[in-house]
Amino acid sequence: VNALFGDARVAEVKGDDARLQPGIAFQLAGHAREDMNILWRPMQITHKGQQFTALEEDAAEAEVGTSYTFTATLIPARVEWHAPACPKPVIDGPQMAKVVGP
Repeated sequence: VNALFGDARVAEVKGDDARLQPGIAFQLAGHAREDMNILWRPMQITHKGQQFTALEEDAAEAEVGTSYTFTATLIPARVEWHAPACPKPVIDGPQMAKVVGP
């Protein structure tokens, strides 16, 4: 049941704080909605980094420095999350067998 309702309340966030790690809860503070200032647990994070001066031929015309951003999916930390159940394997069509023995 937890696997079915684990994503009932999720938050999608963007940011640049490299300390965010999947599975490690953090306290949100300062949100405009007071009910959102709770413990949240990241379940999925996508990282994006750029180093504009990495290629020597492009360094003269590149933007300055490096950048890091992420997008993450959060669930409330009080929610007990379980991965969705995998479906049972099914064989399509007939299964032929040769029975041997007494």
